[in-house]
Amino acid sequence: MSAIYFLVMDDLASNNSLLERWKMEYTISNSDKLIRDVFEIYKSKSWNKLTELWDVQGKEKLLPYTVFKAFYSSFDRCKNEELKPQVFKTKKKLLSIVTINYNNEGGLRETVESVLAQTDRASIQYIVVDGASTDKSLDYLRQVASKIDVPVFGSDKGIYDAMNRGLEFVNSEYTLFLNSGDCLSAPDVVAKIKAFLNAQKERPVAAYGPTLTSGGSQWPCKPQSELWKGMICSHQSILIDTDFLSSIGFSLRYKIVSDFEVIYRTYLTGRPLAEMPFSVSKIEDVGVSSDFVARTLERWQVVRSYKNRAVTPEQIDAFYQGMLNGEGSKGAAPKVVASSPAVPSDVEKRIVFLISMPRSGSTMLQKILDRSSAIGTVGEPWVMLPLMSMYDPELVEAKYGQLLNIEAAGEFVRAVGDKDLILKAQRQYADQIYSAILGKLGTERFLDKTPRYVHIVDKLADLYPNAKFVVLLRNPGAIISSYAHTWAGGNFHTVKKTPEYMYDFTHGFPKLAEFATSGRSNMHVVKYEELVANPEDEAQRLFDYLELPFSGDLVNYGSGKPQETDKYAFGDPGTVYQKSKPDASHSARWLKDNENVTTINFFQDIVRSLDDEAVTAMGYSKATILDQLKTAGAKPIDVPALVKKYGAWKAGGSKKIPAYGKSLGVLITCFNNQNSITHALQSVISQSKKPDLVVVADDCSEDGSVGVIKEFIAKNKAFNIRLIARPKNVGVAANRDLAIKSMDVDFVSTIDGDDLFYPGKLEAEWRTLKGNEAHVAFSDILMVTGKDAEHLLKTDAYNKKPKNEITRYMLTRVNPVPRDMMFSKALYLKAEGFDHGVSIYEDWALKQRLIAAADENGWLHSGAIGTIYDRRAPGLSGKPPIYHAFGEMIILGRNIEYYRHDNSLVVAAIYSIMRHLKGPMKERTENFLKHYPVEGEVPEFMADSLLTLWRERRLCKSTEAKAKAIWQFFSPPLEVKK
Repeated sequence: MSAIYFLVMDDLASNNSLLERWKMEYTISNSDKLIRDVFEIYKSKSWNKLTELWDVQGKEKLLPYTVFKAFYSSFDRCKNEELKPQVFKTKKKLLSIVTINYNNEGGLRETVESVLAQTDRASIQYIVVDGASTDKSLDYLRQVASKIDVPVFGSDKGIYDAMNRGLEFVNSEYTLFLNSGDCLSAPDVVAKIKAFLNAQKERPVAAYGPTLTSGGSQWPCKPQSELWKGMICSHQSILIDTDFLSSIGFSLRYKIVSDFEVIYRTYLTGRPLAEMPFSVSKIEDVGVSSDFVARTLERWQVVRSYKNRAVTPEQIDAFYQGMLNGEGSKGAAPKVVASSPAVPSDVEKRIVFLISMPRSGSTMLQKILDRSSAIGTVGEPWVMLPLMSMYDPELVEAKYGQLLNIEAAGEFVRAVGDKDLILKAQRQYADQIYSAILGKLGTERFLDKTPRYVHIVDKLADLYPNAKFVVLLRNPGAIISSYAHTWAGGNFHTVKKTPEYMYDFTHGFPKLAEFATSGRSNMHVVKYEELVANPEDEAQRLFDYLELPFSGDLVNYGSGKPQETDKYAFGDPGTVYQKSKPDASHSARWLKDNENVTTINFFQDIVRSLDDEAVTAMGYSKATILDQLKTAGAKPIDVPALVKKYGAWKAGGSKKIPAYGKSLGVLITCFNNQNSITHALQSVISQSKKPDLVVVADDCSEDGSVGVIKEFIAKNKAFNIRLIARPKNVGVAANRDLAIKSMDVDFVSTIDGDDLFYPGKLEAEWRTLKGNEAHVAFSDILMVTGKDAEHLLKTDAYNKKPKNEITRYMLTRVNPVPRDMMFSKALYLKAEGFDHGVSIYEDWALKQRLIAAADENGWLHSGAIGTIYDRRAPGLSGKPPIYHAFGEMIILGRNIEYYRHDNSLVVAAIYSIMRHLKGPMKERTENFLKHYPVEGEVPEFMADSLLTLWRERRLCKSTEAKAKAIWQFFSPPLEVKK
C-alpha cells in the first residue's frame, strides 16, 4: 500500500549532515503517481514523451516492480520498434537468466558477477527480482543496475511469486532461473549453451546439464525416465522454452516443489529434453534437508496430479510411501492419494462426545477426562460441525446459494431411493476421522469436546446412536457473563449485537435442554455447579457411566501454573490452567465479575431473550438470574465520599462568580449510558458555576438512554437542557463536533455520559480563563477504577508551559493528559474541531491542535479536580495493542503540519507508540529509528508517509490490516554507498 516507503541515503558531498542527506527515492504513492503518468502518456500514444519519461525515471535504475511493469506493458503496445528504449525492444535474446533475491547480499554479488562475466553477454537478458530486502542487497543492486537489463524490487508472496514476476519480463527463447547464491559454472557456459543448442537438429523444450557444488563435487544428471521419482538435475542447471514456461508459470499452490512441477510438466509435453555434456551452474553443497517429508509429500502430489503413461499410480504410491517409511514417516501421504485407514468395527462405541454450551467449563471437564490413560483428546476438533451442518438450512449460509444446494441434494436422494444416503456418507467420513485419531493416540476412547456441537447434537445422536454423550450444563447467566469477559472485553452490548453469540443463546440453550431431558440411555448429564462443589463424587459417577476405572487424583488435572500445564489450542484461554482442580468458588464468580460493569442492562436484555422452558428444563430460573443481576453492575460513584477524601475546591477572593460578559455551555455525549447519564447530568447542574446551556447529544443509543434523559429534563425545567437524539449513529467524534458547532455559547466544556464533574470544576476553570478566548483551562482527574478504588492524576505539568514542551508531553504521555478542558468555541473552530470518522484518539488529536491554536503558555491549570473519570468499563483498554499503535500513528499524520518544524517530536511520539508493540514489530521499529534523523524539521518523506497513512486509514479496518500497515510503514532505510 502507499504507506510503504523505500528510503535511500543520497550522496551529497557538499553537506555531510545526516538530515540533509536523507531524501525520498521511491514511494508506492510516488510510484502510483508515476504509473498514472505512464498510462496517461500511453493513452495519448506519445511514445517519444514516454521514452523521455523512461530516460529520466527508469533507465539504468533499480525500480519498484509496479513501476517497471507500467513502462513494460505500455511499450509492449508500441508497434514501432524504433520508438522503444532498448530494454523494451521485442527482439529476443537466446537466454533470459532470472535471479531471485531476498536478504542475501553476499550470495547476490556472486550470482550477478558470474552472469556479468559471461563471454557471450550479448546473448543474455538478465533479470533480477528482489523481494524488498532489508539487508544491503538493494544498495548493491543500485550500484550495478545499469549492467542489469531488468532490475526490480518489491514485496511479494514468496519465491515462486517472485519467479512469476521475473517471467513477466522475459524476452528470450529459453529461460534459466539462477537464484542468489548460485553461479554459472564458468565464464563461457552461455557460449557453450549457445553452441550446443545450435548443434541440435530440433530445438529441445529444455536443455540441462550437471551441477557443480561449492565443495568441488559434481551432481550428475539422472535418466529422464526417473523424473517421476525426483529431480534429475538441479533447477539452476536447466533452461526451459520460454513460451512454454510462461504459459504455465510457477504454481503458488506448493511451498517447496513448484520448480519440480514445472520441470515435470515440461517432460510430459513429449518434446525432447536435451542433456548437455558440461556443468551449467555451481551451487552450495546439498545436505539432508529438514523439509524432507514436506517436500516428498508435495512431490508425490505433483506426480499423481499428471498422467504419466510410463508409470502406474500404484508404482508411484509404493515408491513415495517407501521413501517416507525410510524417514520414519509411515502412513504419511499427500491429499491427492490419501488412503483410507482401516476402520475398527467398534469405532462408534469408542467415541465420547462432550456436549455443552461454550463457556460452560467444558475444558476443565475435558482435562479431568484426559487424565485417564484410557481417554485421548485434542482440544476442540470441530470436525463434525461442518459435516453435519452442510445440509441444514438453519446453520448454513453461503454466498453461492447453499439453500439451493440443500434442495438439489434432497432431489438427488429421492432419485437414488435411499433416504439415508447422505447420513451413510457422513458416517463413512466421520469413521475415517475418528479411526485415524484413535490410531494416532492409541487410546481406548476418544473424547470430542466441541461446544458448538450443541447445534448438531440431535444429528450426532442419529449418526452415532451407540456413542457415549456427556452433557455439561451450567447457569446460563454464568455462560453469558463468560462470553462477555472472554471475548468482548466485559461489554455486554458487544455480546448482544454479535449475531453468532445471540444465536448460541437463542438456539443453543433450547437444543441443549431438549437433548439433556431426552432420557437417552447413552447420555450422562453433569451440572457444572455440582462438579466444582463435589468433584470426586461427580467424576466417579461420570467414569462409572463410561465404564472406566476411576481414582480420586484424576480430578487434580493441573499444576495451577499455566506455564507447566499443557494447553489445548482451542477452549478456555486461561482460567482453567491457573487451577489444579475444580474450584467451588467459581459457581458464583460470574456475579463478582460484573460488580463494575456499566452495560449490565444489556446483560439483562440477553437473559430476557432466553427461552423460559429451556432454562427451566436445565434446572435454572430466568427470574432468579434477573434478580441476581439487580445487585450487579457498576454502582453510582459516591461523590460526597470522594469530596470528603480529596477535599472541595474553594475560590479565592470574591465569592461572586464573574460573568466576564461570556456564556458557558456543557456538552454531555451519550451512547448506551442508561445507567449513568442522569448522574452525569446531575453533576453538571449541581456545579457552583451554572452553565448557560447543557446539551446532551445521544448517538442513537440502543438502550433506554433517550427516555431517561427526557425524564430528567422534564424534572429539571429550571435549567436550559437540550437533547439531540440522533436517528442514526454517527460515531463519537462526529457526535461531539456537530453538537459543539450547534451550541450558541462562547465557552464549552465536555463530559462523557458515564463520567462526572467534580464539584466546583466549572467555576475553577471559568475563573482561570477570565474570559480569554485564546486560553485553555484544565484540572486534575480523579480516575475511578473499581469499588472503593481510585487515584488522582495530576495534570499541572502542562500549566503555563511553552507549546513545544506541552506538545511533547502530549505526544509521549510522559505526564497525565488533561481531559474535559474548558475552551472557547472560537478556539475550537480554529483547531478544526473533532475529525469525523475517527473512532480512537480523536480527543488526543484535538488536544494537540488546541495547543497549537492557543496562545503561547496558554494552557492553564485551575488548581482543582475537574472530572471523575469512570474507568470501571473496559473502553479502549479492551482493544488490541496494534489498534492503539495504529490509532496514534494516524493522528501523527493528521496533525503533522503542527509539528513539522521539530522532527524530535515525531521521534519522541514513535518511541511512545512502541509501548504498544512487541516482538518483531518492535524490533523493526527500533531498527528504523536507528537510521532515522532526529534534529531539525521533519523530513519530507516522513511527513508524506504519515499523511498518506492518515488519508488511507479507512483501508485498514481489521487488526491484521493495521498491523500490516505499521509493518510496511517502518520499512528499513536503504543506505546507498557513495
